[in-house]
Amino acid sequence: MKLRPGLLLAASAAAVFAGLQIWIGFWRYDIYRAGVDDGIFTQVILSTGQCFCASAEGLNHMLVHFSPALVAGYPFLRLFGDAHGLIVLQALAIGAIAFPLYGIAKRHLNETAAGLVAAIAMAYPVLWAQTFTDFHENAFVPALDAALAWAIVARRRRWGAAAAAALLLVKEDQAVLLAMTGVLLALVYRHDKDVRRFGICLAAAAVAVGAVYFAAIRPLLDPGFSYGGLKFFNWTGGTIANAATLPLLSMQRVEYLFWALLPLVFLPLRSRLFLLAIPGLIEVLASRYDILLVFETHYSMLWSGFMLAAFVDAASSIAAGGALRARLVVAVPLLASLAVLQFHDPMARWYYLYRRPGAQDAELTRVLASLPSNAAVSGTDEIYAHLATRPLARHGVEGEYFVADRQLADPTWFSRDEQVLNAALKAGTYRIVSDRGGILVAKSTAKP
Repeated sequence: MKLRPGLLLAASAAAVFAGLQIWIGFWRYDIYRAGVDDGIFTQVILSTGQCFCASAEGLNHMLVHFSPALVAGYPFLRLFGDAHGLIVLQALAIGAIAFPLYGIAKRHLNETAAGLVAAIAMAYPVLWAQTFTDFHENAFVPALDAALAWAIVARRRRWGAAAAAALLLVKEDQAVLLAMTGVLLALVYRHDKDVRRFGICLAAAAVAVGAVYFAAIRPLLDPGFSYGGLKFFNWTGGTIANAATLPLLSMQRVEYLFWALLPLVFLPLRSRLFLLAIPGLIEVLASRYDILLVFETHYSMLWSGFMLAAFVDAASSIAAGGALRARLVVAVPLLASLAVLQFHDPMARWYYLYRRPGAQDAELTRVLASLPSNAAVSGTDEIYAHLATRPLARHGVEGEYFVADRQLADPTWFSRDEQVLNAALKAGTYRIVSDRGGILVAKSTAKP
């Protein structure tokens, strides 16, 4: 088999990216800095074939999101035994974007140069931030979006159909986004018969999947349960508790776009593939709540794959124009990305990696393991993520036992659970059974 140095470069970049993300992801988890989503998805995935649910949601997850793709996490959770498996899965899933990016670059450049451009794209700060966050089903989107973009420009319809089918199994909003993408393809490539036809078929398939989910699957599971995804775009009604809102014309929306494009030195705007990122950007920018305008969340996964595909397409076409251009198109985006990671840190490393794992973390892990395996154990959000392999685990002051660590900088303890627990202790519904070294265990006084 002929050695392909460009593919080897892309694979090496993907491996380095995933390896570093796994390392810092384990670090974050081991110091109890993982959030509630790691707990929710651990419970949902481990209950595959049963309720497909998490105690934090209290219902079948398919009523919250159409996410059959989550079953891919089952072997990872079984192999690693807890949410460490989801950290690995997310790093590998997002790191795989290097391969379709290499394929896009290969259309313009030789082997080595194509691999180098794909490797440079892996330094994109948004990619680092979204991989470092809690696990989410959207983790499958960036690489699949990039694969869809590659299939379009490379005229690989079967690969495009496979990528689109996989995307439609990730989350229900992909039906809307891909319907918009299909329409965009039909319009932008209206003089290209094959791409236009693919866009029409893509839009039709997306509409069909959306109709099946909303008209058949949801009513079958619970006809009375309303869809909650629209609450983020409710500009006329009430607000979500503890969620900050933004005015429609807020400069924060402009800044979001600026910081999304700056590390790529605005090159995506030179490629028609940038149009494919517009539906995802619209979903984020149209929200009333600023939580969507934060790179270290899963919302940026909706557009980052197409954004990087557009960058690679533009950068590689420029690099094909000569050696000087090639050097600039590699060096400038790399330096810009590293500068943003260092000085504008979208990963919030100062918050998540504020210390190394220590004896207190080991003691908290020991305390959690000492509680009865068949008991309903609850904890603050960051402790719940470590409890989630227990089917009865919950977050908040619930269940038979509640665990907190006053030495953890857990915002849900200070803003919610401390007051709730104090009220429960005063009312006599809970009592303290252990309080050593800041680690507190309370037990419900209700009869089992």
